[in-house]
Amino acid sequence: MTDITSLNQLINLTQEDLETPSTTLLPLKNMLDYDLVNNKELIQRQIDIISDYNIGGFAIYYYWFSENSITNKNMIFEKVINQFFDSNLNMKGRKVFLVWANTPWNNNKFFGNSNSINNTYETQFLIDNANNLINYFKHDNYLKIDNKPVFFIHHPLLLNDKELTKFSEILNKKCIENNFDGIHISLNALRCRRKNFNHYNIHPDYKFFDNKDIIDGQFCIDYKKYKDKLKVPNNLDINCLFFDFNSRARLFKPDRLESSHKTINKFEEYYIDFMKEIVKSYKNRKDEGLNKILLINAWNEWGERMCVEPSEQKGFYYLDLIKKHLFNN
Repeated sequence: MTDITSLNQLINLTQEDLETPSTTLLPLKNMLDYDLVNNKELIQRQIDIISDYNIGGFAIYYYWFSENSITNKNMIFEKVINQFFDSNLNMKGRKVFLVWANTPWNNNKFFGNSNSINNTYETQFLIDNANNLINYFKHDNYLKIDNKPVFFIHHPLLLNDKELTKFSEILNKKCIENNFDGIHISLNALRCRRKNFNHYNIHPDYKFFDNKDIIDGQFCIDYKKYKDKLKVPNNLDINCLFFDFNSRARLFKPDRLESSHKTINKFEEYYIDFMKEIVKSYKNRKDEGLNKILLINAWNEWGERMCVEPSEQKGFYYLDLIKKHLFNN
């Protein structure tokens, strides 16, 4: 069961007009062949494409839990992550780094189960997590800046100041023990800023965007309204682009469509305005390190329609748009 499975079911049962992975531009026999574990050619093709478009690499969600009653392992989806560290993969100079998606899945209605998949932040669990991470950090394919691995935490609100500081100290110590000069940690800035940490902004902030429309019972985000309200911070935060959001496929099974959101009023001129606004925030940055990173949300979030990966309907449209209006500014 993957996002592609849900997307296929939603299209078949509702005939909704949604974008799907390209079966001609990607090595796919059909849409359901989109399998990042068993389709060995797919990740290589993804690397080839981002290399052609001069995109630096991938930020990959890292699912590590202190408690997991389903598999009794700390990591989930580790087989996908491990594909990016396979010696047979030609990275073409691209790099990857991990974003810890640390939110618990306990009794979460969106996952439709009552299993215990949770994170607690006792010191031993933080040490265990750091010991796991260092194995990725040491790999040549992992992004290091100034000899420091890059690591993001997606839900820093779930850690109090003491826990966050402790984890930072543990990671920094572990990195130095392994011949790095420390670690670069960046925190999701969404309603949470911590002293002495770097931050990144993620878009769209669909849950708390206060200009949502309700059309035929569906929560809708007007892209133009979102763009016009966006105020890019005048600081060194890492910023983020997005072109679309539609969570109906992800919430279709089990049926949670009453909580789903989709984006309306999406036009190329608005995409270009959004990119120009983001680019301005990078123009005068002298720091060539961590804060030169720009996020694109996302490469292949097919369950939430955030995909710049080639689609059957639009091909390389989003990548061509980025190349023309982002890299040429």
